[in-house]
Amino acid sequence: MTAALVKGLIERHGVFADYNGYRLVPIYRKPDAEAREAVIKLWHANKILPDRKAAEERSKQVVFLIIDPQDNVVGVNTVYVSDFSKAKQKPAPAGNFYFYRMFIQPQNRVPNLSFRTLGFTYDFLNALPVAPRPEGLVLVTENPKLKKPGSQRLLKRMGWDTLAQNEMGQFVMKRDFIKPC
Repeated sequence: MTAALVKGLIERHGVFADYNGYRLVPIYRKPDAEAREAVIKLWHANKILPDRKAAEERSKQVVFLIIDPQDNVVGVNTVYVSDFSKAKQKPAPAGNFYFYRMFIQPQNRVPNLSFRTLGFTYDFLNALPVAPRPEGLVLVTENPKLKKPGSQRLLKRMGWDTLAQNEMGQFVMKRDFIKPC
């Protein structure tokens, strides 16, 4: 994607947050064709979702495009809403939650970018006026680095609760949304 196309995306969607020159561009529930194509190309180039049909479907779940200082789309995060109580994982709280996933290209995994993106995503979704409102955000620590003690302490300070470990040894964590007044 050219810098001009990225600048057009930023002009249309705005920047929700900036972390060390990495900009988070919100496209949740309003992805245009250019944004979706940028996401699909990112996944295809990194062999994340090589199947075009699966990539097209998941591109509808993107919350933020992560844009590097050189105006390249280098990462995305996605959410989908599901009833946590129907998950295989027990104990599971009742109600619908956003389930979170993220990908950042390896060469762009700068310190704390993933944690800041997670925090910004929580803030963005918590403020989103949707009905019915999901109860919060769920994270499954597929990345082994998120299971390390230092990462777990940071997630705890950010308000995340560890519910259990799944059959693959990944932590299942959640953070409830703050109820509006």
